[in-house]
Amino acid sequence: MQTDGTLRIGKAPQSVRWAVQGSPVLRRAGKNVIKETITRDRLGDDIWQRKAIRTAVGITAVGQLVLVTTVDAVSLNQLGEIMDELGCLDALNGDGGGSTYLWPNDQGAGRLLGSAICVKLKGANEMGKLVAICDGHGMETPGKRTPVFSDGSVMKENEFNRSVAAKLDTHLRRCGFRTLLVASTDVDTPLQARTDAANKAKADLYISIHANAAGEAWGSACGIETFHYPTSAASKRAAEILHRHLIAGTQLPNRGVKTADFHVLRETNMPSVLVEAGFMTNQDEARLLMSESYRSECAEELARGICELFGVAFKREEPAASPGTVVVRGKTVESKQIDGVTYVPLRTFGEVIGLSVSWNVRTNRTIVK
Repeated sequence: MQTDGTLRIGKAPQSVRWAVQGSPVLRRAGKNVIKETITRDRLGDDIWQRKAIRTAVGITAVGQLVLVTTVDAVSLNQLGEIMDELGCLDALNGDGGGSTYLWPNDQGAGRLLGSAICVKLKGANEMGKLVAICDGHGMETPGKRTPVFSDGSVMKENEFNRSVAAKLDTHLRRCGFRTLLVASTDVDTPLQARTDAANKAKADLYISIHANAAGEAWGSACGIETFHYPTSAASKRAAEILHRHLIAGTQLPNRGVKTADFHVLRETNMPSVLVEAGFMTNQDEARLLMSESYRSECAEELARGICELFGVAFKREEPAASPGTVVVRGKTVESKQIDGVTYVPLRTFGEVIGLSVSWNVRTNRTIVK
């Protein structure tokens, strides 16, 4: 693993902490390169067809490290196919000796590495990115509410902002981010205090969540718009990504990505974005802003956008499951019930009724025979 967090196969620099020796390289950039590296390393033609119980390491397209030990004796070509099926773009055959080197403690004394997968221990400076979440206004901020509905009710803007902020906080922490709620109470925290908190914590992103308004009476203005500071290219990129996700998920009218000289955009030392997720002064959108489903949608789309911005996989919330059993041809099989639906492991079910079930990782398909 390199200092930027990426994994690679190749010469092992002195800066790595841990490395696996091996040869030949099985796959590079999605292609079989076994013969090429056998020739390079002068391993001899007989190694090509020789079968043995082997080990291999590989890297998937999303940067996951895959370690493999075969149960049966396989050829190098068969090992390469296994790594391909496991989704590895790059893969390396273990050399059988299990050689490992620790740097910088022993400086790799013994011999130089020809090909290696290098892994660097995760340090405190590589923790999840820190996202500062701002819920716009306080609960009692004057004027920040919908016009009065026919039943006499109103929605305060912070009811929406605060709900989305809390849901976004949950999504981001599940995805490995650290979060900072810069206004954690119902009080209208001063803008300077909000940006100071984010700057002091050295946040990697600042997001301010709002509901829009056009005057004080009901009107026709509608849609979503997202703001960034005019001279910040990083903020513009963040705004464009988050806005795209919001529009795709909510299907509200697209008012575009715009620039503004708002305090939270100007006084922050990190990329900063302010989203206006619908108009409180539009009756249809105001009802959306009041609904839990819309608030949840906004939070999830913002989380997905932030994940894309930082190259992190979005992890969906796992639905609650209760254990159960089903009886298949007289045999009891464990199952799970989720939202009223019973799920049984396909492989187990197939074996009970005499079918063979396998999964091809490369094509992401389950094969039942």
